[in-house]
Amino acid sequence: MRAMFDPRFAGRIQRAQQVDAGSPDLLGVPLHSILHTWGLAFVVGANVAIDVRVLGLARAVPALALDRYFTIMWVGFWIDAVSGVALLMV
Repeated sequence: MRAMFDPRFAGRIQRAQQVDAGSPDLLGVPLHSILHTWGLAFVVGANVAIDVRVLGLARAVPALALDRYFTIMWVGFWIDAVSGVALLMV
């Protein structure tokens, strides 16, 4: 019967060097958290403005005028994506 675990593999893992992604410094985590919060504010704020118009509460605002808010939401999304990955790495 073949062994389920190869002891040579365990030896290679023990001899491998650990990769250090860097320790979280005093400025890194708060900066990423602030960027992530700002990105969320862009997404949520622009989305609320569009939702208010769609629900009919701001009928005076033309729907085509809200087209630029989609750009703001995409910018906020990418800020969140980059800062979220960075927060996972720290």
